[in-house]
Amino acid sequence: MKKSSILKGSLLLLCLFFLFTQFSSAQNNDFNLFYRTSIYGSTDGSMPFWFTANVNGKVDPNNTNFINELGFSRTFEISPDLSFETGSNLVGRLSEDNSMHFTELYGSINYRAFRLDVGRFNQPIGLNNHALSVGSMMMSTNAIPVTRITISNPEFVSAPFSNGFLEYKGMFSHGWFTEDRYVDDAYLHQKYLYLKFNIGKLSAIGGVVHNALWGGTSENPNVGSLPQSFSDYLRVITGSSADPDSDAPGGEISNTIGNSIASYEFGATYDFEDLTLTATRVFFLEDGVSRRFRSPWDGSWGLNIVFKEQSRLLQAITYEHINTRRQDSRAFQARGRANYYNHFLYRNGWSNYGRVIGIPLITYNPETNRVDNNILVGHHIGASGFLKKNLEYKVFGTYTRNYGIVGGKVPPETIDFPSRREDQYSFLIAMNYNVPNVSALTIGLSLSADTGEMYRENLGFMADLTWNFR
Repeated sequence: MKKSSILKGSLLLLCLFFLFTQFSSAQNNDFNLFYRTSIYGSTDGSMPFWFTANVNGKVDPNNTNFINELGFSRTFEISPDLSFETGSNLVGRLSEDNSMHFTELYGSINYRAFRLDVGRFNQPIGLNNHALSVGSMMMSTNAIPVTRITISNPEFVSAPFSNGFLEYKGMFSHGWFTEDRYVDDAYLHQKYLYLKFNIGKLSAIGGVVHNALWGGTSENPNVGSLPQSFSDYLRVITGSSADPDSDAPGGEISNTIGNSIASYEFGATYDFEDLTLTATRVFFLEDGVSRRFRSPWDGSWGLNIVFKEQSRLLQAITYEHINTRRQDSRAFQARGRANYYNHFLYRNGWSNYGRVIGIPLITYNPETNRVDNNILVGHHIGASGFLKKNLEYKVFGTYTRNYGIVGGKVPPETIDFPSRREDQYSFLIAMNYNVPNVSALTIGLSLSADTGEMYRENLGFMADLTWNFR
């Protein structure tokens, strides 16, 4: 048996151990168990964009869905500084593509501000990862999570001797892609570091995020096993190229080992008396030249307002702008040269189980196992609030101009943007009603629509019932 298989099996057994202990121990401080049943339908048969985006890959986009979920989490407090947590979310789907899988199955140890996570867990990365966002460009909730070991301090912690002026948070992670891929048994390396400066009611944040898909064995017999020794791992961590004297493919020697997805991220928050206002800017980085701001306009801009008063008609509102047109191209070169989320060796690109790991506006084609649209300009608005005390709503409106991808190893000198352009509008209205006399029961109803040139005209509906056991 391969070492990677043994390690992945050990991680699964560890998760199952944590799950078992939650039923065998009486000393817990928090226990949550829920069951949800959902049905999805549409006028077209396929699902609208906002029914399949950012739902951890649980919805089949090509057909009507009948989905049942069973999820739980439990926390054991050992002391004020130390606690253990375990959880899972099992999804059973009846559709054209029937499935039963865990979107989450994990165990965690919390010690003061630090956390160790093991297994499959939902942990988005990036400043734009809140509930109204179109999705993080780094790691969103769009795909089934990758199995990982992560060490982090997920919340900002005051730096020593700074008296609260300087705070930091960081993460270091190693993961395994477990699906059948063009490059099998590939690894995932991730890390980030954010610094936060507090001056009165103003906070400013700056950070760096680095993801790298590396190692594994290619289906191409001329490539075979890719660099995956410990020395190669150190090169991945530092974002370096492969050893020139190794038998690594030429692209991994001239650029960096693996498929890198990274960002420079900046944000500012001002704490008003009745609301908080946050602005974010994400500079997307695909390869080595990106680090030198070759594509300064590529990435996302965000503006988010959250009102402090609870149960308001308008509780929060967000606007985001996304641009991926330049892609490291010089003024005299064609746009789209970096081919975001795709890679010449790792042909499945920045995806997991057929879904893009990052922002879902960049789309993946399961038939070709390639990203098929990564040149776009987008605008997204989201809002949420309460129509009444027990009735919560969320609305999304998303507009994109889509230009596909640049094909071939050597892109043309120009792209005919007008002829490629496909405008698309996608909408969502979602409501959740917590039944007053049956507090454990929540009823959800949603409508979603697509209109434009990229997706077919479609109107979809979703209804679900959730029972929370506590």
